Amino acid sequence: MLKKEQSFTLIELLIVIGILAILAVVVVLVLNPAQFMKQARDTKRLSELQTINKALGQYLTDGKTYLGEMSSTHFLDRLCFRDFPD
Repeated sequence: MLKKEQSFTLIELLIVIGILAILAVVVVLVLNPAQFMKQARDTKRLSELQTINKALGQYLTDGKTYLGEMSSTHFLDRLCFRDFPD
């Protein structure tokens, strides 16, 4: 009797490839890179807004006024005249 070598059939290989493809799709859907990028972008925007908020707070503390609220006397106190060369 001749021994027949054991190997995978074409159907078995196609089934395994199909299962691997389905698993790959599931992994891509679970680890959605677009969602991570959106979250990173939102975090960066929130950080920038917090920086702007701190800068406006410092401006208020230093100048005792908000942007656009300068009275004429306050403006004249801060006005600086410079001599420019002729």
